[in-house]
Amino acid sequence: MQKIVPLALVAGSSLCLLVNWTAQETTIAGNKKQPVNFYGTLETQEGNKYEVENISIGMLYKQIPLYEAPKEMEENHTLKTDPRRGIISRIDLSEASEIQVPHPHIVWNYQKKGSRKSKYIEIIVISNDKQKTKCSYLIDLRRKIFCDKVNKAGPIELEVPFQSLKHLVIKGYRHKEPEKKEKSPQA
Repeated sequence: MQKIVPLALVAGSSLCLLVNWTAQETTIAGNKKQPVNFYGTLETQEGNKYEVENISIGMLYKQIPLYEAPKEMEENHTLKTDPRRGIISRIDLSEASEIQVPHPHIVWNYQKKGSRKSKYIEIIVISNDKQKTKCSYLIDLRRKIFCDKVNKAGPIELEVPFQSLKHLVIKGYRHKEPEKKEKSPQA
């Protein structure tokens, strides 16, 4: 009986810890957003166009990892080397004016023996510079664009797989002001 009580306490406190640890922080406006609001337009492969804000890629707005795209088309779009072991470019959304998906139905694959298959899709990033430099990259197919579709009734959260994206134009960004919290009256 004495061993059951400590075991129950450990199990109960572990459960409380895990429940609080996995809780997602939200506000009345929805999930907690990043401190910088990137806004622009998004067009899907279906031709739908949306005004969007709070744009991020894989919940990141800076230091987004992109991989070197192969120069030549490889057989069956199977990569001979692991893109994660090559050159990794890390872009910030503030440096990009547009992101395009030129071939949404082409998925690049890499599989090391004994490992699961990694899938990538090609994207073109157009820089903010005067020349509008275009660079082709591969991005992990599991990454998605997260944003809010602008709506008069309130923002609608979108989760956009790259295969569904035609292009995303980033028009600008603004820093959000920190939320003001009222002090509780002291007794």
